[in-house]
Formats: sequence, C-alpha cells, structure tokens
Amino acid sequence: MSRRRHPDDYFGLDDDERVVRLGSIVTPRLSLMPFRDIGFTADRQYLVKGLLDQGGMSLLYGAPGCGKSFLALDLALRVALGWPVFGRKVTQGAVIYIAGEGQMGLARRIEAFRRQFLSEDAVEVPFFLLPCAVDLVSRHADADIAHLLDAIRRQVGETSLALAICDTLARSFGNADENASDAMGAFVSNIDRLRLETGAHALAVHHVPKDPARGPRGHSSLLGAVDTAIQVEHDEIAGIRTAKVVKQKDGEIGGPIAFRLETMELGDDQDGDPITSCYVMPADAQAPRRPKLGQRQSLAVRKLNDLAADQGRNIAHASIPPNAPCVDLETWRAALFDAGILDREAANPRTDWQRIKRDLLTAGAVAIHGEWVWPC
Repeated sequence: MSRRRHPDDYFGLDDDERVVRLGSIVTPRLSLMPFRDIGFTADRQYLVKGLLDQGGMSLLYGAPGCGKSFLALDLALRVALGWPVFGRKVTQGAVIYIAGEGQMGLARRIEAFRRQFLSEDAVEVPFFLLPCAVDLVSRHADADIAHLLDAIRRQVGETSLALAICDTLARSFGNADENASDAMGAFVSNIDRLRLETGAHALAVHHVPKDPARGPRGHSSLLGAVDTAIQVEHDEIAGIRTAKVVKQKDGEIGGPIAFRLETMELGDDQDGDPITSCYVMPADAQAPRRPKLGQRQSLAVRKLNDLAADQGRNIAHASIPPNAPCVDLETWRAALFDAGILDREAANPRTDWQRIKRDLLTAGAVAIHGEWVWPC
C-alpha cells in the first residue's frame, strides 16, 4: 500500500509564487490533491481561538460610534503581543493596521493602550501602522496591493504576519461603488491575494446602512466571501457594547463579547484643555433593558407573532438565526394595515410604516434582514 504523501511533497514552486492553504495543508496554487492525501487534523489553526482562523477573512461592522475601531485595534495589539482576547487563546504574530481615516485618533488610542497595559520597559511590539488609505479595488499592474505587499516584505521581514486590518473598507474603495458586484469582487480578490501571499488573516472594518438590521453596507457578495462576520452594537441604556458573531463558516457561533470603553487623559493641548482617548475593557454581558412599548407597537408585535406562528419560515442565511420564524416584510405591513394598526388614510402612511419598524427595532422587539422580519 502506498504511503500518504506529506503536504511538503506538493511544494514545487519558487518562494515568490503564491500557494493555497487547505486546512493545515499547504499546496502549490492549482496543484490537485488526490482523495487519499487529504488528511483531517483535530488541531484547528486559529488566530483567536473560537473566533478567527489563521489565514481567513473576516468582517467587523457596525454603526458609527459603536466602538468597532476601538475593538479592532485592541484585537490587533493583543495578537501582536500574543495576549488572550477576551479569554480566548491567540496565535502571536506581526500585525499591520491600515488606517484609512482618523489617524490622529488612532495614535491616541495606541497611547492609551500603552499606558494602561504595557510597562515602560515593554519589549518591542510587532505592530505596524500604515496611516493612509490604500486602494484595494484596483487590479492594474501598479495597483496599491502590489506596493502594500512589497512594503510588507521589506518592513515586516522574517516575522510571521498574522493579521492585516483594513479600517475602513469604504476608505479602501477609491472612487468605486460598494454596491457594485464587480467592485466588491475586485476588493475580495485583492484581499485574497493579501492573505495568500502573506498567510495573514485579513479583517475589514465596515459600516452599516441606515437600517442596521440589513447587515453590512454594500454588495451582498462581501458577506458571502468572509469566513467570519462580527456585528458591533452599542446599548446606550445599559452602557455596554457587544460584538456578536453573525456568521462563522466552519464553526459554532458563540455568545456575544461585551466590552466598555474606558476614558483616559493623555495630557493637555496648547490651550490647556485635556486630551483624552479610550481603551477596551471587558464587561458583563447583561441583557439590555428594553424600552416600554406603546399600545400600537405592542399590537404590531402581537400581529407579527401571529403571522410567525401561522406561516413563519426558517430561512437559511448567515445573518438570520437558524430557528427564527421569518415573515415577509410586505406580508406584515399588509396585515398591520388590514388590522387598522397602520392607517392607509394617514397623511404619510409610508413614514408611519417606517417609524413603527424603527421603534420596534430600537426596542429589540423584532429583527429585520433584507425582506424578512422575525419577533425577538
């Protein structure tokens, strides 16, 4: 019986040629692996255990002011230091942080982290900041991705690159349209090139549309391309921010990560006014206190519950819980008009409909994704 070939047997390329990683097996690009050589390993190659895999792609998104960039920076510095992330084990390695916006604020956040967590004689941290936007959509020969990879080879050197963070996706799009499939495809292609040529996990920080329940902004192919998607939300009533995994391609979706932003004074400016920034601290994941619903909102939720019980459907989508009884938004809207909860004769029935959706989303009584709504 022939022996199972070692993955190294598939290496036949020069060092500067790209390779593809299949689990823990590394093969030359376009090298076919026969069935007998595809081995299973129980050791999942994690960057942050139970959250991010080595060499994967992830998306961290949320509304403005939710704390997503603070969380991304905290994650980046802890990976560079090899420190646990919210109790999860980390595979240490070099990190690059592409700051397409807010460079001055980012420098303050790094200083706040340094003062809070590092001693004065701390060892060198393999963390590299790129304080400018990088066009990750262009595919021409002299595109920014080629210069970025060259800078990584020259400046990161022999240190293993573990994580590359792009903050934000919008600032990496140049003049392209986030909603266009070809532009988003080009972005994903360049991110794939970054991952494959460096072995790093690539994380993009992104925004949400006006309706946060619809998921990340831009073309839907983005959510389909990532291995992990994490939504960050800010509960102003409870004073807690949460990072919730809404997609995990090859793993279980764990509970939310709860954190707070603690303020630190860094000094005074030229006018004597304090300069402040924040750092991330874990928080207890408490159930948020829901605002009390009015009579009309309560009736709208009751109608949705009735529809979900009678005709709710389980929708196979990464952003929808697997057992959520989903109802088409238009069906719910029509039922609210038929029941007199919404008034077709109102001055602006469309605004009335938008308002009741917004109120119930804010109260946490319903959730919406695309054309589907379900009770919470």
